[in-house]
Amino acid sequence: MTQLLVFKERLQAFYQKYTVLCNLLLRFLAGFIAFSTLNDIIGYRPFFNHFYMEVILAAAGMAMPGGILLGVLAVFVVVHVSYVSQILAFVVAMVFLLFYFLYVRFIPEHAYTILAIPIAFPLHLVYGIPVLLGLFMTPLAVVPITFGVVVYYLLQTITSVVSTSSDTGINLYHAVLQGMLGNQNMYATILIFSA
Repeated sequence: MTQLLVFKERLQAFYQKYTVLCNLLLRFLAGFIAFSTLNDIIGYRPFFNHFYMEVILAAAGMAMPGGILLGVLAVFVVVHVSYVSQILAFVVAMVFLLFYFLYVRFIPEHAYTILAIPIAFPLHLVYGIPVLLGLFMTPLAVVPITFGVVVYYLLQTITSVVSTSSDTGINLYHAVLQGMLGNQNMYATILIFSA
């Protein structure tokens, strides 16, 4: 037990000494994992679907606060979706703007929570996020958890509809909307994570 306490003290001392470097490294890792995961989920536009683009975007994300990084990731998703359908990209952009103006604008520090949910789902780490938020945040954490789950299932619905449909017009938007509103797994996930 004493060794763990000594390790904790050394880790804290290291972090205090190199705070700026550690924060930049953590932001780079968060950005890289985010861009890489989004490319894996909806990598429709070939220009952005490369390792070097993920590194460049993650390096640019090191200088951004959480709210701006979340905005850049939203634009990244919209650009990918616009490769498939302009109408669907417009709808996805409106959903992201709604999330921003209703919540992220007022509480920007919760942007990382919204960002963490869609990234953690494919990595099978998502069930730890509600537990951590329950330990360290107020019940208000239900809102970013809900937004994160909705974003993940929106991306999944877009992926499944695009892979099965050859239409790029309003019918694609209608199929995505029906898939989202009828998705019982999304509602159950929101309820479980909120509890």
